[in-house]
Amino acid sequence: MDDILALIEAQKNELKKRFNDHALANNISLNNDSLVVDELIDKLMVRKRKFGDLYCPCRFVTGDETKNKEIICPCIFHLEDINAKGSCLCGLFIN
Repeated sequence: MDDILALIEAQKNELKKRFNDHALANNISLNNDSLVVDELIDKLMVRKRKFGDLYCPCRFVTGDETKNKEIICPCIFHLEDINAKGSCLCGLFIN
């Protein structure tokens, strides 16, 4: 059981690094509330297990593969949302 928990924690840390690197490259930030970030990463990991990819927890996964690709985190809408509202729809990335 400890091995599984360690693996899950390593996966979470890898996602945090990946998202932080993405934020730095795009002159945005991860939400500064670590509880929000952790909760969203947990939801993304559930969606990966359920649907096979890191689909945004705030968007609907459909049967349309093309549309589904648009909502893989970070989704294609996140930069536009951040520019318009200061954060992406789920709040993982902020201005």
